[in-house]
Amino acid sequence: MASSVPASEQFRIILEEVEEYEESLDEAFPDTGIEWEAEKVERWRGFAARLDAVDRGDLGDDARADYDVLDRELTHRITRYEHEIHLMPVNHEGGPHSKFVRHPTRQSFENGEDYERYLHRLENADEYFDAARELLEAGVERGFTPPRSVLDGHGEMIDSYLVEDPTESALYEPFESIPERIDPAERERLREAGADAILDAVVPALREFREYLLEEYLPAARETTGYADLDGGEAYYEHLVRYYTTLDVTPQEVHEIGLDEVDRIREEMLSVIDDAGFDGDFGEFVEFLRTDPQFYPDSAEQLLSEAKSIAKEIDGRLPSLFTLDAMPTRPYAVEPVPEDIAPDYTSGRYVSNGTDTDPGTFWVNTYDLDSRPLYGLPALFLHEAVPGHHHQIAHAQEQEGISEFRRENFVNAYIEGWALYAERLGLELDAFETPYEQFGRLSNEMWRACRLVVDTGLHTMGWTPEEARSFMAEHTAMSMHNVRTEVDRYVAWPGQSLAYKMGEIRIRELRAEAEDRLGPAFDVRAFHEQLLADGPVVLPYLEESVREWIADETA
Repeated sequence: MASSVPASEQFRIILEEVEEYEESLDEAFPDTGIEWEAEKVERWRGFAARLDAVDRGDLGDDARADYDVLDRELTHRITRYEHEIHLMPVNHEGGPHSKFVRHPTRQSFENGEDYERYLHRLENADEYFDAARELLEAGVERGFTPPRSVLDGHGEMIDSYLVEDPTESALYEPFESIPERIDPAERERLREAGADAILDAVVPALREFREYLLEEYLPAARETTGYADLDGGEAYYEHLVRYYTTLDVTPQEVHEIGLDEVDRIREEMLSVIDDAGFDGDFGEFVEFLRTDPQFYPDSAEQLLSEAKSIAKEIDGRLPSLFTLDAMPTRPYAVEPVPEDIAPDYTSGRYVSNGTDTDPGTFWVNTYDLDSRPLYGLPALFLHEAVPGHHHQIAHAQEQEGISEFRRENFVNAYIEGWALYAERLGLELDAFETPYEQFGRLSNEMWRACRLVVDTGLHTMGWTPEEARSFMAEHTAMSMHNVRTEVDRYVAWPGQSLAYKMGEIRIRELRAEAEDRLGPAFDVRAFHEQLLADGPVVLPYLEESVREWIADETA
């Protein structure tokens, strides 16, 4: 029997309950372990069943966009659990240990109750790590562990958390900025309790977890690298391809698209080498870029200064491509990647917490300066800051019509596709002043094209990490340090890297379609406003909305 409640109201209620449940998870403790994962998936299954009963066709535009994002996310979480991927909570960038230490960035600290809840977490750190260990042990028994090859560095990471002075711990930071509305004597008590909890509970729990991780878990980790080597892994990887690209494509189709893009970009790179007047072949030019000191910063300060200079120039040129309605008002900062994660981190990344007081940061990796070429900095900035991630994310945060759920759920193909498309916009913004910087952009694009080949190769075609690194090194100008870091990422985080190029290709195709159909009436500023209008959406919805816009413009 059909429900008498309108579809829009049914969906609104489901979405509100999902958001409420999401918020409650930040307060859960211990937020790890077998029991916690089982409790979550039952809620996801319940939400998914109710969502399936809602007629999407009866929803308005914004609700349909939310529906698609929610349906995608619930399907992924349920599928992930059913394939037991939750038994591998450790990857190349961290694990339960780094998640615990960075918890303050996920919790608000407005009143005494917030601090008491946080103190409970600190004082019972052993309960959290016991639950995390239970999860890891189940993974070892099942044969579900990350490849051993990507797990180096966790001992050093935990060592950085084993402080002797509690005020040096990232976990102490909330106690350094206790709101003044809390009584002074209470503030002092909270600080003392926090310091004691870090030294007496957290540090011993971390030390014990470190011993387990290094002496028992890592030696038991699997030697293989591909998801196809796991029980049911090939089917799960096929799901990941659809999840991250939001398209109905197979790993083989993505692999072939990647090979075609590699060939196209290679021709453009050879043209730039000619423009640079370099007397040598492709390999010699890449070696020149990798080894000549003129292309690398002398200090972290120089690298940060260059990034800030690029920021100032690009900010002033954005109005040529964006209407005022498509320009975010929130500023952003340029800062170095935190030291504890910098050795195994990418060259740069955008970090946003969505608040008005700290809206976003472009992180620049100042570790190992010999692997941070300056000629690659403009493209990196365009991708991570403006008109890339900061521009798109801050704009979505400022739009009242976009639901909080859609803002917070990372639709990789849209967000990363936009950011890679933003690198190409550097051509229209005159961001590349030398052939070397132009080659840096092409190398970045080649890097994302290689991902389509390498990621699918590793997880479904039996490629070894050595073969993947060789392919990346042959076709890009990336330093070998970055090549190794990136391949480790693809091994440990399968499928995600496909979103960049697949999303960018679809956005370029939509722009070409709009230019073809509208001819002289095509307005790139209006087109960009339309691309950004709905915030993060799946690519099929983006196609639908852009084509409706084209029809309206034609009329």
